[in-house]
Amino acid sequence: MTSLIEVEDYHRVFEEPCPVRRGRLAGALFADYDAGALTTGEARTARSLFRAIVRDPNSDTRRTFADMAARSCGFPPDLAVIVACDVEAVAARFVQASPALDIETLVDIVGLGQAWRQVAVARRAVVDAPVAAALAEVGAAQACVAL
Repeated sequence: MTSLIEVEDYHRVFEEPCPVRRGRLAGALFADYDAGALTTGEARTARSLFRAIVRDPNSDTRRTFADMAARSCGFPPDLAVIVACDVEAVAARFVQASPALDIETLVDIVGLGQAWRQVAVARRAVVDAPVAAALAEVGAAQACVAL
């Protein structure tokens, strides 16, 4: 295992007073989870931690964790939706980069009507036709330019 903490000690993440460090600890554990380095039981425990981290009261914790996990193909889709619907500082880079967001979710994100979310979707490396159509139909001008 390469994380900074053992899965059995995951509760220590919540005892960490520094929000950024709390996000980094959870992100390091996520790297092990994503690499398949955890047992089935450890992975189940880790997913519980991730569910709590994406709801952490401090946005710095959520942003740090989201940034560390954004490029993962193994990010749980239900958690990806939670992160994508978070505040701009947490969600923007995640929405732009995460392969865990499927076409339907991206269309829904565009439909939320917030220009910064739409720009993040438009700046993805690949924008599928249904997503581009949603942007063209309801996207803010800056999202259409970014597309």
